[in-house]
Amino acid sequence: MSLFDFFFRIKMETCPRCLGKGHVDEADIKRLKQELYWLPGKCAFCLGKGKVSKKKITSLDAGTTYLTVDLPKFERRRLFKKDEKALRRAEELEAQLKDFHSMVTYLYYIENKDTVQIAESFIRNSSNPNPSAKERQELIEYINRVVRVKSE
Repeated sequence: MSLFDFFFRIKMETCPRCLGKGHVDEADIKRLKQELYWLPGKCAFCLGKGKVSKKKITSLDAGTTYLTVDLPKFERRRLFKKDEKALRRAEELEAQLKDFHSMVTYLYYIENKDTVQIAESFIRNSSNPNPSAKERQELIEYINRVVRVKSE
């Protein structure tokens, strides 16, 4: 318990995202339907503490895709305070990802392209036409994941 919590007696609840573990695992990801958005790791909702204030629980859905551990502190604060611009950025990110998933699904199932061809197509049309081998491989793995999840 922090000194601030001690003096102000903030009621802490079990984190709804990681269920108090401090990290999100495959079961949490599946439960929150985030298979295409998150990987196992430190919980971004409670920042690995396993507990959050009741105010935070009621202010933001635990399955918010945009809330990740690498989100800057100021943006995280804005998101929990329901800042209109932060919520719009969250919606835009989710829409972009859904469009990406739709395009992968179309290219794979309708145009019968394999995941490497799909990745090359995205790379050609990106702002970075010369990604590193690691970035290229991560994109291919993500596309494979999209195909696997969409086929389930």
